[in-house]
Amino acid sequence: MKYFTLFILLASCATSAIPSSDLLDTDVAQSDLSNHYEMMVKFDPESGNLDASGIIEIVADTEVQQIDFLLNGNLDVERFETGILSEINIESGTSLDSYQLPKTQKVSIILQAPLNEGEAVTIGFAYAGQLTTDSIEIGRGGVDPAWTEMSMGALWYPLWLEELAMTASTQLEIPEQYDLTGSGDLKRIAPTVWQLEQSEPVIGRLTFFASNGWEVSTQALNEGTEMVLYSIKQEPGAVDIFSAVQGAYEDFEAIFGAPSRETGQIRLLNANDDIGLVFPAEAYATGGDFIVLDNASSPDARDNTLNHEIAHIWWFAGQPGTPDEFLSESIAEYMAMRRGAMVWGQEWLDEKRASVKAQADQLDVSILGIQGFSATRQPLLYKKGPHALWMLHDRIGEDDMNALLKETLVRDVETMSAFFALLEEQHGETVSRWFENQL
Repeated sequence: MKYFTLFILLASCATSAIPSSDLLDTDVAQSDLSNHYEMMVKFDPESGNLDASGIIEIVADTEVQQIDFLLNGNLDVERFETGILSEINIESGTSLDSYQLPKTQKVSIILQAPLNEGEAVTIGFAYAGQLTTDSIEIGRGGVDPAWTEMSMGALWYPLWLEELAMTASTQLEIPEQYDLTGSGDLKRIAPTVWQLEQSEPVIGRLTFFASNGWEVSTQALNEGTEMVLYSIKQEPGAVDIFSAVQGAYEDFEAIFGAPSRETGQIRLLNANDDIGLVFPAEAYATGGDFIVLDNASSPDARDNTLNHEIAHIWWFAGQPGTPDEFLSESIAEYMAMRRGAMVWGQEWLDEKRASVKAQADQLDVSILGIQGFSATRQPLLYKKGPHALWMLHDRIGEDDMNALLKETLVRDVETMSAFFALLEEQHGETVSRWFENQL
């Protein structure tokens, strides 16, 4: 349930016209061609002033002639250079498929000679400006002393949608009174300096959150993992949020076993006061261990969102903006619906399935035709995909469905073709072809 994180931020209960989802946040299982960012950043949440410099090493996934970065339009570019023969163009205002982005700039590097797969180029950059909530238009985010949400949609760093897999090392200087949390390994190395390391490949998530006084609550999830809840003010529903997380985690663990990676924490961010966030009804997860809750829903809707986000602890495969994203978003939504049935009963599930089916039936395009972040991406992944999975569930039964999905995880299935092959192996060509036609 996210719809994007545009390329953006997939959100679980996103309601805005711009796509959003966790997809950009998910971990990358295979990373031989990951790009690498080395950044020095100064940022002040009080003023929004940001000053950044560093290098990006691009490693081509395929033949590359042009690299198009998106960057927040409030940032003035001082330098973008490659050290090889190339042309640099900066365009104020751009678009993403059918979405107009007048506050976003595109920095294009046109190489005189193309890079072949596996070849690399290093790009030096420097830019500065004032980031404000109003300058964010590609998804959720906000700049406020009490709660600065520098999500990917803030575009505070250059993001290349064609190749999202990355590692990163970021040194962040911020006034001493601010506390931080973020994806990856984050530690304070001086009173005003933090180090953010993403040594394992991820999909586009140089993400951090800052506050000059947020509330933090903790509770054990199991023997090796704790839940940490960050909120603007004391959260009266903290116990219920922790209970929802634990229930979903235990249900999914009973089906799939322990997740493939343990971080020791599940961090939950809950902006429980109105500070004017962009698209506050969005929620998203970074591979499941770092969950941003929407701050505009009822407790039941919040828990339904949590079910989806917790499912991402297991389901985070599939390249964003491609049919393979089914393996993260559609399966996570299907599992969220199964968890919802356990909590709220068969009547809830029947109503939910009827709603999903009605929306899926209105689509005359296939998940297998997803190309980028067009307007059909969200309903295909969050409606048609789960509906097809429930049809498969009805046909082969819950036990066989669990066996299929568990084997998908065991084999690290990351593409739709591999998923269809596994389904054929377990249930025959007729079932596999039938399921493919449902998508």
